[in-house]
Amino acid sequence: MKKKEIQKVDALLTEIIEKAKEVKSLLNDEDKAASEEVLGKAEAKTVKLTLEDVRKVLTEKSRAGKTSDVKALLKKHGSNKLSEVNPDDYEELLKEAEGL
Repeated sequence: MKKKEIQKVDALLTEIIEKAKEVKSLLNDEDKAASEEVLGKAEAKTVKLTLEDVRKVLTEKSRAGKTSDVKALLKKHGSNKLSEVNPDDYEELLKEAEGL
């Protein structure tokens, strides 16, 4: 995914979550349990980045002459190679890579 695509997905997901929160606030107290379930499902559907998504971006950065910077980012996340990075760190790693 390119930076623009990631930003677009992030904006859409943020909008979905905000709309779910608006719906939740409109529901009355007796529907509170149902609204929490709807909000939980909306948040659960947020897109999880995959190893392949991150690999694509880091490969592009490396090909652009930023190999040492990419290696430094991996080390910052406690690994020598991407496959060792915790998937929970992918989003942060991508944001940091965008700054290279």
